[in-house]
Amino acid sequence: MIIHVVQLGDTLTSIAESYGISIDSLIVNNGLENPNDLVEGECNQSQCYYL
Repeated sequence: MIIHVVQLGDTLTSIAESYGISIDSLIVNNGLENPNDLVEGECNQSQCYYL
């Protein structure tokens, strides 16, 4: 499992492109209710994405 901690300037598009996955997969795999709310910081449910 790969874990990505959101950094300043990250977008779902940039995260997905970095790992060669689709944005839809990122949203579904992480159960994102509002994919526009990325929060920089420590790894927790709203700030850490599983790929």
